[in-house]
Amino acid sequence: MKKAKKLLITLLVLTFVLSTVSVGFAATGFSDVKDSKLAEALTRLTTLNIINGYPDGTFKPDNAITRAEFAKIVVTAVGVGSAAEYAKGITQFKDVPADYWASGYIKVASDMKIVNGRGNGVFDPNANVTYAEAITMIVRALGYEPKAQALGGYPGGYLAIAAEKDITKDVNVVNTLAATRGDIAKMIDNSLEVNLMEQTGYGTNTTYEEVNKTLLENKLSMTVVKGQVTATPDTSSALKSTQIKIDSKTYDVISGIDVEKFLGQSVKAWENNDNKIIYIEIDTDNQETVSDVLDQNTDDLYYSDAASAVGYKNSSLTGTPRLYVTNGDTEYDVADNVVVYINKTKKSLSDLEAGMYANIVITGNEVTFVDAYDWDGADMVVTDVNKSDETIDYYNSNGDTDTLDLTDADSYKITLDGKEISLSDVKPYDVLYYVEINNKYIIMDVRNSVEGKLTKVKNATVYIDGTSYDVSDNAIATLNDGKDVKAWTKDASDYDDAVNAKVMVALDLKGEVVFFSTDVKSTTNDIYGVVTGVSTFNDQIKIYANGEKVTYDFNGDVYYDYVNSAWKTKDNLKDIFDGTPPIETNTSAIPVMFRLDKNGDISELYLLDNNNVVAGLDLGKYNNSLSSSGALVFDKDKDIIKLAGTTYYPDDNIVILDSATDPDSVAWESVKASDATVTHGTITLFYDLDNKNVKFMIFDDDSYAEVQATNKVAIVTDYYYDGDWKMDVKSYSDSTTTYVVKNGNKSYVKKGDIVIFKVNADGDATNIQRAYIGQDYPSSSVTGDADNIAISATLDGNTTKRDGAYLTVNGSVYKFTSDSIVYELKITDNGAYDTIASSSYTKILSGYTVYGLADNDNNEIEVMFYVKPGKSSSNVPSTSSISAAWDSTNNAVNVTVANITGAYAVRIYDYDSGAALGGFTTLSSGTASISLGTGAVNPVFITVKVYDNKGNVLVTQKVAVQ
Repeated sequence: MKKAKKLLITLLVLTFVLSTVSVGFAATGFSDVKDSKLAEALTRLTTLNIINGYPDGTFKPDNAITRAEFAKIVVTAVGVGSAAEYAKGITQFKDVPADYWASGYIKVASDMKIVNGRGNGVFDPNANVTYAEAITMIVRALGYEPKAQALGGYPGGYLAIAAEKDITKDVNVVNTLAATRGDIAKMIDNSLEVNLMEQTGYGTNTTYEEVNKTLLENKLSMTVVKGQVTATPDTSSALKSTQIKIDSKTYDVISGIDVEKFLGQSVKAWENNDNKIIYIEIDTDNQETVSDVLDQNTDDLYYSDAASAVGYKNSSLTGTPRLYVTNGDTEYDVADNVVVYINKTKKSLSDLEAGMYANIVITGNEVTFVDAYDWDGADMVVTDVNKSDETIDYYNSNGDTDTLDLTDADSYKITLDGKEISLSDVKPYDVLYYVEINNKYIIMDVRNSVEGKLTKVKNATVYIDGTSYDVSDNAIATLNDGKDVKAWTKDASDYDDAVNAKVMVALDLKGEVVFFSTDVKSTTNDIYGVVTGVSTFNDQIKIYANGEKVTYDFNGDVYYDYVNSAWKTKDNLKDIFDGTPPIETNTSAIPVMFRLDKNGDISELYLLDNNNVVAGLDLGKYNNSLSSSGALVFDKDKDIIKLAGTTYYPDDNIVILDSATDPDSVAWESVKASDATVTHGTITLFYDLDNKNVKFMIFDDDSYAEVQATNKVAIVTDYYYDGDWKMDVKSYSDSTTTYVVKNGNKSYVKKGDIVIFKVNADGDATNIQRAYIGQDYPSSSVTGDADNIAISATLDGNTTKRDGAYLTVNGSVYKFTSDSIVYELKITDNGAYDTIASSSYTKILSGYTVYGLADNDNNEIEVMFYVKPGKSSSNVPSTSSISAAWDSTNNAVNVTVANITGAYAVRIYDYDSGAALGGFTTLSSGTASISLGTGAVNPVFITVKVYDNKGNVLVTQKVAVQ
């Protein structure tokens, strides 16, 4: 074979997701097996069902094994385990009862002259088998008894044969000690492919010879298949998911074997009687596999399928073309018939590029196969894993957080150190690489981190505890423990603060730093506020932020202007604020964004008080927008701000101040609830130019006064005291919200009220007024909100109706919307208030009493209660009603009763005390007038009882005196 092309490559110990594990099998790993040789042996033995572990997933490799247990293992290894099950019964050994669990195995082993017992008819089944005893039984099972006897017999002859045939390879034999389960497994596994010894001469010419037969093939009925894997399901649509092509033949494979990792490899496989491969391993006797990242020099190469066209991409280079890897220091010839796959698609050498990860098969000192991967995603530093959603959050090379949604593919496989792992095994700061092949995500997890003291940063190299690590071109870094993550900067001085600090770095496939983390800078995210004072003498700044004024020490940089896509900076306050009044007397206010270091000092201060603030270092793209005419609108139905025809979106963590000179923090919910159009004053927005996301908003006094002027309307769903009086309310288009009740309004608040109130700068409820509150607490009027009206009426089948979402009340038509809030006010049989319950307008029928508020402009109902007709008497029709009105001329209450059969007289009672107000009064045409005497005033609320002519109470009802 012509050796015209050579390859420089490393023998680094890296494993690749698809082809670096040496065996393939149905998963059988044991949690307590760390020895790789033992793990491989157990893989083979459990596949053949010769030996097994415990139900808890362990193997207990250091435990001893009894003579009875070993008899079962060795009988199974010679292919007669099933027969032994049926041979259970009387044995030649007096200490092995017929019903003993292993009697069949011991009997068969004795019949095959594998075991002889202790002598005197004793087998001693529960004694630990020694190394010498176990080796003797194995040698006999392989047919080498005559040779062992010729070499001196027990134990020396047997030990000699075991060493000669590698039966005791990787086992430390001490003749008289109890053999461990782990060593027994290794010795049995080593015996599977040892040539058997059989008798070839008989009679006077008895002879024994080694034959080309093994336990594996002749006793366990396995066919050994050797060859190169030329196709897998990912490379050939002609193959099923459980098939593999070795040389030119296609084989079926049992479920659980990952065939993809053997592409291009020389393998040895076991095929059973069902013509299915149950086990595959790489044939390391004929090849080696090396994995690494292709070096940058690869981009200068040119290869062609035609040998005569071999050359360089870079025409200035001469000589023999070579393929380089990152750490290569060994040179290999490349075979003329080398096969190259990239992402499971057959390619040529000229398609290989720097940065690809290559899995390279070397056979006879020549590269015969290259399995390369051009990642769809690389250097992905994991931040979080969501198993239920099947997503992985990660930092990209810009330091931004992205999400890999595994459900975007039909399936996925994640491999760590060459072994398949589950999604839940992926950990934060793992570095991921993935490629999509045939709608399947192939994901490689690299878990290689280093922690220690940063001793130096020089150019693109960091030194941790004195050891140097190169920094990747895609590296990202955080100096505040992940709160701000940015692309690694080439200026080493940016990391001066981290020197001598504890750091953690995550390394990529090449062993380079791809993520650098420490905590020496800011301990907070961006903070927005206004500067209210500066002391250049003490390097201190007073800032109102997070609801309080705090004086901070300054220990960083001031970013004071943004011009031509760059910030101007100063590293001291004097150059910026010289001449500014001291903190105690300063009345100026400058909007700022700032960050703190771990000591709580300001490390970065961005001044946002100039019209050039349109973008910024680590600040994103922001605009300083001013409104001095009536163009700014807050929409209570949506989380939006409208300014001069443009829509803006408040950030989830938006910071709002009600004033620049005397600031208080304002909750976005209270601003949104105002539904205001601001026509006076100035409002400043700082927002992301790309998506109009508002981070910071400042009102002046006039503009915020207009926001405060508009009321919020809601239903009180609960009222309670937990250190402050609080009310839970549900309002138009809003979910339930809790407010602290301020300014002595608690006497106005009761569960079930419809209330109108304002929200102050602290988000507390003030200026609370009750609207119509339902049957228990009705009010005669609604005040304080010119944009809303009250409706109250008794509905009946003749004059009032509901037609779908349209409700007719006293001749006026109102409409329910999807945002309308509807509650049922439940009344007890004696007319007292009971409870309220969330409901739907579809439950409202003719004859129900309703209380509520509607928008005066379009008659859309905002909030409404309904009360079902009274149930105190069975003869009260659903259209019955009782009403009352105050006659100020006669100081009397006029009561009207309608549709109550048998109504004869009424009597009224004080609402609170229950005391009678006047005597019984008969009804005349359904009306009775009860005088309360000189100087009496409207009682507002009364209890009315309606009687028949026998003195029986027909109806008791709470009534508002209109």
